[in-house]
Amino acid sequence: MKIYTRKGDKGETSLFGGRRVSKDDIRVEAYGAVDELNSALGLAVARLPEALGEWRERLVSIQSDCFTLGAILATPQKGAAKPEHIPELAESRVETLEDWIDELDEELEPLKAFVLPGGSEAAAVLHLASRSCSSTSIGCPISCSHSPGRRTPVPANRTWNGTQEPTHDRPT
Repeated sequence: MKIYTRKGDKGETSLFGGRRVSKDDIRVEAYGAVDELNSALGLAVARLPEALGEWRERLVSIQSDCFTLGAILATPQKGAAKPEHIPELAESRVETLEDWIDELDEELEPLKAFVLPGGSEAAAVLHLASRSCSSTSIGCPISCSHSPGRRTPVPANRTWNGTQEPTHDRPT
């Protein structure tokens, strides 16, 4: 199988089910942002030290959520039932993400200044993932607002909160 199709050369791409849309469609922008976030999380997983194995596992689980979210965004809603092979993002995932964020927040001193990205390679990569997630949390609700019957995927916003640098030792 080739990694290119030559079907997008005229500025269009296919959603699940084959419906063609412009590559500048808000839905394509939204699932592109999710894909970018997933890539940044993958880099973060690769750069986190082995000692942070539990957090690596958590980030990998968020990557799985990203695949699900991308599939949901790439599925047309008008007049079509959601394909059975695309899972739902369970409400319990939001609670899990919030628990992880609370766990990190308990370890932090109150933030007194903006934090410069860096401190360690892993922390810098997590800042990058955080920025990608910020874009995703903006684009997904906009995309969903253009799709009647689709609820806004809250986990994107929670993921952004959870990728924040766990130390505040580098104020701007």
